[in-house]
Amino acid sequence: MLTKLWHRLFGRQVVWQRSIVELGDLDALARTGLAGMLLAQEKSRLEFTRAWEDFERSSSQSARNRVDGCLARLQATNAVVQSLLNEHSLEQRLAAEHPQTENPVGKSR
Repeated sequence: MLTKLWHRLFGRQVVWQRSIVELGDLDALARTGLAGMLLAQEKSRLEFTRAWEDFERSSSQSARNRVDGCLARLQATNAVVQSLLNEHSLEQRLAAEHPQTENPVGKSR
């Protein structure tokens, strides 16, 4: 009963389990630095905005599916970038608290 109501209201099937979003090149994002992370975020935002504008013009099911896919990629990108920024900030704090010094090697007598 609930699935029929959902399908009638939203025009698509109910997905009860969480889906896995393909991250594509986001695994290489950690190596790009801060500017690369921000550029990846902006690219995802622009793709979502473009898909949303197309959906507002046509309101077709394929445009809706594209908006949903772009939104999922945008949320995944934002989550990955936020965690990378947090990790970068944590590494900087730890480096500031504990400067890396070489451990003296004891000489044998």
